[in-house]
Amino acid sequence: MEYNQAPTINLVSGILLLGLATVWGGSFFFAEIALREVPPLTVALHRIFWAVPVLFVVVWWRGIEIPKSINAWLCYLVMGALNNAIPFSLIFWGQVTIESGPCLDPERNYSSLRGCRRGYLSCRRATHSPKDHWRFVRLFWSCCNHGARSAYEF
Repeated sequence: MEYNQAPTINLVSGILLLGLATVWGGSFFFAEIALREVPPLTVALHRIFWAVPVLFVVVWWRGIEIPKSINAWLCYLVMGALNNAIPFSLIFWGQVTIESGPCLDPERNYSSLRGCRRGYLSCRRATHSPKDHWRFVRLFWSCCNHGARSAYEF
């Protein structure tokens, strides 16, 4: 099926999108504050626990029938674990465990960018010969080499 009309966002959709972005971004901000006091798994479980009553209210308000079969609830359990519990537990664990300060060091980032620039300039001088393939390989290797060297210095 083809659509000839370009997608547009009306005022209501824009406001809903802005609200979603605020709630989504704010949840990570408040999780960072909460992680100063409680462990990451607790933050993730609270995030999921407090979403359940809200979702039940939305389901009830929209008149959607709540499934009664155990098979459906097992599917919801697996989906919830794979889509929410495990990823957010790992994200919050990473916020506590992995330090991001060295990633912002301009010297380390500059060396990897310098390697990419060097490889790119050598590819630009290519003469469209069979050697071009190896020049692109050199660009890739140069980026990987300088990026790995910068990461190794952490």
